[in-house]
Amino acid sequence: MPEILTPPSGEPLSVSDAKLFLRVEHSADYALIASLIATARATIEARSGRAMLTRRVKQRFDAWPPSGKGLQLALGPVSSVHNVTVINTSGDEAALANTAWALDPDPDEARVLFLSPSQLPTPGRAQSGIAVEFNAGGALEAIPPALLQAVRLVVAHLYARRDGSEGPEASDIARLIAPWQEPRL
Repeated sequence: MPEILTPPSGEPLSVSDAKLFLRVEHSADYALIASLIATARATIEARSGRAMLTRRVKQRFDAWPPSGKGLQLALGPVSSVHNVTVINTSGDEAALANTAWALDPDPDEARVLFLSPSQLPTPGRAQSGIAVEFNAGGALEAIPPALLQAVRLVVAHLYARRDGSEGPEASDIARLIAPWQEPRL
């Protein structure tokens, strides 16, 4: 699971917009709705594998990928890679030269490619010996409308169910995010 180093600076939906969608006219639930928006965003991001808003992330790997393949990052779209580091035998992180790796040019792929895979250093530990620090997500205006609607529906579901009543169907939410989900085996 990636570690969020710098969280997004906001949410994809304002409390005012959520209140309009929920048809809530009072301000008593402001804090609740704000927390539901963050929960809904995190839920949709986890299920779709797509970060809605830019954040800085670090993901660790146990081993280098087989020759010719890249390290598949768990969260996309990836706008930039800051560094790729390897933990050496003394436990220190050593950065690979920027010329040793490149971000996959396909914008739909969240993958770091290695130019000379045979020359990659062996990590000094068997687990989490490789780390990639990168920016995932984009601008508010770039969020696909279906994912934004999925956030609204999750907020509505959580808000309606706070007292045990019914909310939007999970299948409605699943259909909205399906185009962005990676197939999982």
